[in-house]
Amino acid sequence: MVMRIVTVAVRVLAMTTVAVAVVVVMVVVVVVPVVAVQMLMMELVAMAIEKGMREVGVMIQQVLTVLRIFLVQSAEKKF
Repeated sequence: MVMRIVTVAVRVLAMTTVAVAVVVVMVVVVVVPVVAVQMLMMELVAMAIEKGMREVGVMIQQVLTVLRIFLVQSAEKKF
């Protein structure tokens, strides 16, 4: 009887652990690239504005916007 309770408990624990791991992996795969791209974009735009290169800043922003759209689309395809 005790063994059955233990095996059921272990099985439930294993299932929840796997579920949590899957959610964490999904969040990492989707959120981290998007956040990283946004931070990179803000950094590059700030640098470009500081140096007075507005045209370069606009160009970088356009490239990064395309990149971000691509990342979001590829993330949507994965899940």
